[in-house]
Amino acid sequence: MKELDELGIGRPSTYSAIISTILDRKYVEKEKRSFHPTDLGKTVNHILVSAFPDIFNVKFTARMEEELDKIETGTNWQQVLNEFYQPFSAALKVADDKSQELKKETLQPTGRDCPECGRELIFRWGKRGRFIACTGFPSCRYSENIDQTPPVEVSELCPECGGPMVLREGKFGRFLGCLGYPKCKGIMPLSTGCYCPVKGCTGKLVERRSKKGKLFYACDRYPKCKFISWNAPASESCPNCGAPTLFEKSTRQVSVKYCHRCDWKSET
Repeated sequence: MKELDELGIGRPSTYSAIISTILDRKYVEKEKRSFHPTDLGKTVNHILVSAFPDIFNVKFTARMEEELDKIETGTNWQQVLNEFYQPFSAALKVADDKSQELKKETLQPTGRDCPECGRELIFRWGKRGRFIACTGFPSCRYSENIDQTPPVEVSELCPECGGPMVLREGKFGRFLGCLGYPKCKGIMPLSTGCYCPVKGCTGKLVERRSKKGKLFYACDRYPKCKFISWNAPASESCPNCGAPTLFEKSTRQVSVKYCHRCDWKSET
C-alpha cells in the first residue's frame, strides 16, 4: 500500500478492495504477515503485461488517476475517455488475436505421456488452480491433480464407516476425508486441536471457509455452540481467566494475543 501511494496509484479507499481481490482470486497467499504471488498470480500477471504493456505501466496508471481527478474539477470527461479508449480498443484487439499464443506460453509440458492415449501431458489452469491434463483434450479427458503425494493419515476415524481419515483439500480449503473414498464419502472439518473458549463448552475449534473462501475458526459443536473467530487460535490458555485457548491477531507493526472470554491481551 505504501508503494501504491508513492506511485500515485489508487486511493486509500480502494486499497482494501485491491488486497481483497488478489486474495480472493488466489493471485497471492499470505505467509507470516507478507504476501507472496502464487503460480496463478504470476501467470495472470505475465498474460496481462504481455497483452497490455501500456495499460499495465505504472506511469500510465498514475497519469490516468490525475486525469480522473481533473474530471472532478470540470475537465471534459468525454475527451479523457476518448484518449483512453482508442488505444485501449486497439490493444484489446491485438490481445484477442494473440490470446491463443499467450495461453500456449502458460501450458508448460510435464515431460510425461498420457497413460491412456500416449500424447503429451501438460500443466493447465482450472478454477481450483493448476492440474495436469492431456493435450488430446477433448478427445482424451485424462487429468490428474498436481499433488500426487500419498495422502496423510490422521488420528480421527471416519464418522460413516469407522475407517481411517486422510487430509484432503477442496474448493473450500482443507478437510478430512475417508480413505475409502469413493466407496465411503465420510468427511469431517479439520481440527486445530484447540478447545472452544466459551465457558462450559467442551467442543474443539475446526477450520472452516466462508462463501468467499476466507478462513475462519468455529466450534465443532455447531449449532449448539455458535462461536467463531476470524483470528487463529493459539495453543495457550489465558493467564487471567483460565480460558483454554488464546487467539492471535497480527499486523505489520505488532502481534497481539488476546482472550475471547475476558479483556486480557498481550502485545509483542
